[in-house]
Amino acid sequence: MEMKKREAAADAVSPCVLKISLIFRRKDPVILGIVVLEGMVKVGTPICFTRDNEFIDVGRVASIKNNDKPVDVAKKGQEVSIKIEGSNYEEMQKYVLCRSGKWVGLFQA
Repeated sequence: MEMKKREAAADAVSPCVLKISLIFRRKDPVILGIVVLEGMVKVGTPICFTRDNEFIDVGRVASIKNNDKPVDVAKKGQEVSIKIEGSNYEEMQKYVLCRSGKWVGLFQA
């Protein structure tokens, strides 16, 4: 029973809304500076963005850093950097890249 709870907890996703503040790396793995607007983001969280009521999968959070120190979780109001592996770069560029080459938009998990 305890084993099943641990497995389910590992697969659970905490909903969050993230705003991009900086772009450190544009290709896989994508590394972004973000602000957590709602919820919390954890290592392993799947990330997507919405466009015209459609969810576009971006990848999963591989790591989170706060002031150059690795952390497992970032909560509402924190500004951290995240590394997204398995990035769907083409979709990100198609829908999120705009306004003189800067990335804008909100990511959701």
